[in-house]
Amino acid sequence: MTQLTLRLRPNEKSLREFLKDISLQLRGKRLSRVRRSIGSVLLFDFGELGKFGKKKRLFGEWHLLVLMASWIIVKKQKVLLSSEEPPSKIDEMISPLLKGRETKTFIFRRSGSLELTFTDGTKLNVKKTRIKNYRENWSLFCRDVWSVSNADENDMYRVDLKI
Repeated sequence: MTQLTLRLRPNEKSLREFLKDISLQLRGKRLSRVRRSIGSVLLFDFGELGKFGKKKRLFGEWHLLVLMASWIIVKKQKVLLSSEEPPSKIDEMISPLLKGRETKTFIFRRSGSLELTFTDGTKLNVKKTRIKNYRENWSLFCRDVWSVSNADENDMYRVDLKI
């Protein structure tokens, strides 16, 4: 299997259509697992859990990795949890806040930010954050088929396809 990597500008029609298609496919997917990794890094699994990747680790059909980013979870304009919280609080609250929620909208901003809204009105906002030596703030994977990551230091999105 070969991997093809594309770098696309946020205003390119092909990228906009790809992201729109992803948004439609994610609508109605349940969050099957959510957890914190290191620091304020978050791991989200949507849909059925299965073993994917070279090491056959357990992931959802769709897997969102939020890293090196400012993120916030809100409901009715009230902040429920943020990346600024201590890790122990994130560990305690993240799963009860979101697990089992159904996705309503998945919005990819041209800036590289991301907004995920659940049917109960809870929102996850991931803000594009520029940190030296880190290029991505989030990556979304669909099984072992492809992944997309937010705009890098040149404001280009990265799409990896396995062919």
